[in-house]
Amino acid sequence: MYIEALIAIEDICIVIANLPLSHFGMHSPNRSASTLMNTEMNRELQYNTVEMAVIITRNVPLLTEEQITIYDRIMLTVSVGQ
Repeated sequence: MYIEALIAIEDICIVIANLPLSHFGMHSPNRSASTLMNTEMNRELQYNTVEMAVIITRNVPLLTEEQITIYDRIMLTVSVGQ
């Protein structure tokens, strides 16, 4: 239970300051590389999808032709799961 609490505290430090506990003079919990990656991935996925859709809907029409081409390529790649 101690390790889980320490991991939760460090996760908060990473979200707020993008720094591990060791930066603040505390011991960082022992984590595997996959755990660190999962924490980072979860942090990156914490955004409001409805708000993001509104931003995209509002801003895509403002793109230049070149930007639209690149945007469409990216969206196609994402949609086929590559």
